[in-house]
Amino acid sequence: MRAFAFVLPVLVLLGCGPQLIGRPEQRFYVANKDCHVERPDAASRWAQDVMCNRAHFTPEIVAATPLDLDVDPVTAAGFVALCGASPRCDPAQGGSDWYADPDAEPVADDAPAAVPAQSSALAFGWDLATRLDAEAVTAALARGSLPGYMQADFVARFRAAAGVLDDRVAALGRAWRELFLRPMTTARAARAADDDALAPWQPLIEELEVAADQALVTGAPDADTLDAALAMRRNYVAECRLLRDGFEPCLGDALGQRLTALIHRLAKGLGDEALLQAEAEVGRVADVSDPRTAVWTAIHEALEAERARYAEYRAAVDQGISQAALDLQWPEPPLVIPPMEAFLGVPPGDHGGWYPGKGTQEVVEAVRAIKRSGTRATIKFRKDIDKGYESTGCYETSKVEGFDDYGRVIYRTKCTGERAYTDDRTLAPVTVPWVEVAHVEAGEVIHVVVDTKTRKGHVAWVGAPRPKGDVYTRDTARVQLREWRLKK
Repeated sequence: MRAFAFVLPVLVLLGCGPQLIGRPEQRFYVANKDCHVERPDAASRWAQDVMCNRAHFTPEIVAATPLDLDVDPVTAAGFVALCGASPRCDPAQGGSDWYADPDAEPVADDAPAAVPAQSSALAFGWDLATRLDAEAVTAALARGSLPGYMQADFVARFRAAAGVLDDRVAALGRAWRELFLRPMTTARAARAADDDALAPWQPLIEELEVAADQALVTGAPDADTLDAALAMRRNYVAECRLLRDGFEPCLGDALGQRLTALIHRLAKGLGDEALLQAEAEVGRVADVSDPRTAVWTAIHEALEAERARYAEYRAAVDQGISQAALDLQWPEPPLVIPPMEAFLGVPPGDHGGWYPGKGTQEVVEAVRAIKRSGTRATIKFRKDIDKGYESTGCYETSKVEGFDDYGRVIYRTKCTGERAYTDDRTLAPVTVPWVEVAHVEAGEVIHVVVDTKTRKGHVAWVGAPRPKGDVYTRDTARVQLREWRLKK
């Protein structure tokens, strides 16, 4: 296994700029003036943080591995470099206290080698490394603002770290690779054809992102650009759902998430709080439908199956079964999976949420009627009318009725008549984009977020009709998310 140690370089300031002594893959820039330059692009800022010792390896690497075609080379290469340099990404370093379970049972002395906690981090780091090439990283860095020498050293660090991760994986053996690496390659292979078919959308999305982000930077976003982003996501999902069997995986894949993130940036720039809050539902679906979930689930299932195999193996050992019989039943003894690996069953990811802000209101009510007018529609809600009778001509007499808790006298009230009243509590109509209610039916419970002044808003979700006689239940079974109907 090749050695991979980092040392602090010696910085010599000459007339031509910083000169560094030492192997490129070993360099950190602690005292370098270039480390204190504010970089305008995110890729250069991230690479600078890695090289200037401001970024450190954390478990977030596990959440930073897209399955799809959209892998940012600089971001991924930085994670690989950090993983290669960190003992927390090296199973040979032993256990980790990140996810340690203090109540876990001790492992028997004669048990097969356990899977260390660093396994998941190494697996995802290795996965990133195998899908990148130095040329792509170099090209991506060249589009940024890092000095040339720092770009070259960053690529050198990535190359060296990728080799280290290869060595670590090779040393762990076939059983480990079956548990941690096969689910990733299998899941990606299953999606490869769909990803290729959807690849033409990537340049279209990039073109829209550039135009929209330029408008945001100059402080001049407009509603037309937001409408274009919403329309592009709608069209992308319409094509994608035919391949991925539903709209949810399309919102969760890399291209769908990029479009949603762009919509959120534009809505925030335009101050459209109603849209931001309605879009929170999309974020939650994207978390569940993220393609990484397939990998996390597959790894978790593999770990649980290995735990079950080990339990059977351990029971046989405790019964005194001969080694020859054990070898016949388990030619390769199961690995011990410590409880700290159970966190793999819950993939991370938080798209956040938006809650009622200044000038917004949530409206949840049954639909009475929907009237279309061009690209928009007016929603009328169920009639909510209270009828009854109230007393009239009431006055206070001198007759004492009693005393209140504070000892004050309560005088009897007398009324001379009564009259009928009608109180119309029906919610005022709201308007939304027609596409969001094109398939909504009368009686369904709709959740709309609206601007309190204009009564214009967006649909967050739609629920099934309330049970007969029930006029108050807010959360009925979901039948629609934003503009997409759910499968029955």
